[in-house]
Amino acid sequence: MALPTHVDRVVRYAGADAPGRLWAVVTPRDGGCVDAEVVDEDARVRVRLDGYRTTELPGNLDDDALAPIRTAMGRA
Repeated sequence: MALPTHVDRVVRYAGADAPGRLWAVVTPRDGGCVDAEVVDEDARVRVRLDGYRTTELPGNLDDDALAPIRTAMGRA
């Protein structure tokens, strides 16, 4: 489990808050960061993140602590 620590740039495109299913398309970069695009069902980019970095949480979370996250993501 990791938390966001830095983003070089965020671009929010028109229609970013429109309803519908969304997916993240992630491209690894050198230096341990990624670029990511949030796209809709028609492959339109809604949000772009450049240089997204995270920091891993120390230790492990037990299953009870992760259960709400898994449920929210449909992985219960």
